[in-house]
Amino acid sequence: MTTNKFTTAASGISRLEGQKGLSLMEMGIAATVLAALILGAMMGIQKLNFDRQMTEARKQIPVTISAAVDAFSTQQNTSSLNTAKTGTRVMSSFNVWPDNRVKDKGLESVMVTGPFPGSHEYLMTNTTSAIPRLRQINQGFAYWITNIPDDACMPLLQTLITNRSVASIHVGPAALKPTGTTTGTTNVGTYATNGSLTLNTTTASTACSGRGNRTLLALIART
Repeated sequence: MTTNKFTTAASGISRLEGQKGLSLMEMGIAATVLAALILGAMMGIQKLNFDRQMTEARKQIPVTISAAVDAFSTQQNTSSLNTAKTGTRVMSSFNVWPDNRVKDKGLESVMVTGPFPGSHEYLMTNTTSAIPRLRQINQGFAYWITNIPDDACMPLLQTLITNRSVASIHVGPAALKPTGTTTGTTNVGTYATNGSLTLNTTTASTACSGRGNRTLLALIART
């Protein structure tokens, strides 16, 4: 009888140990599945945020261009917008951007948020020409959008190039300082014989490809 009790007890312990091992394995599998679900959810949220930001950018960019052109339609030129700070300050006073995107409107410390996290926008006079739509300096605007994710680069170029006021489009590195010139950027637009501006897809895809954010520049004709 004693032997049978010990045998029964040992058998019970063995079963418990087996059950404990199986439970830990199941917990490991469950943790792996949960981690995959969390990662998938996070990626889904990021995709939704990106899509929302893209939609807003495509809506806001044409509005900004139109508002800038309207603001200086009665002026002889745009030479007073001689720096990024001055140009952005003055144009913010003209309500070119919605108030919820502008900090310190009309002040030297003005800051206009762009369509993506860490992105900003600037407007100043053009100090280079873009024939045939923008034949003279100080007769249009240099419109800068900084810190654009590489995935958004090509779609936003397409948004810019379809606007009739855009005279040329360029891509530059995220750290490029906004000026009225196109120095340091790659021209990704091509004029057709009928005068229409089209996207040079080969040049544009090269300029937009690779890791790291980009800066977009569009020269805008005010007439």
